[in-house]
Amino acid sequence: MALIAATVLASMGGFLDANVVNVAVPAIGRDLSRDHRADDHHRWPVRSLHTCR
Repeated sequence: MALIAATVLASMGGFLDANVVNVAVPAIGRDLSRDHRADDHHRWPVRSLHTCR
């Protein structure tokens, strides 16, 4: 039972982490008054996060 609980908690942590990044990157782009889709320079946090996984 403890293994299942640990697995569920780890999955929730990964899900939460991905959602935070997906919300934060566009917000950072808006704060910098730049379009994050047009400027590939601001996509490095997403790429580095996905590379580490």
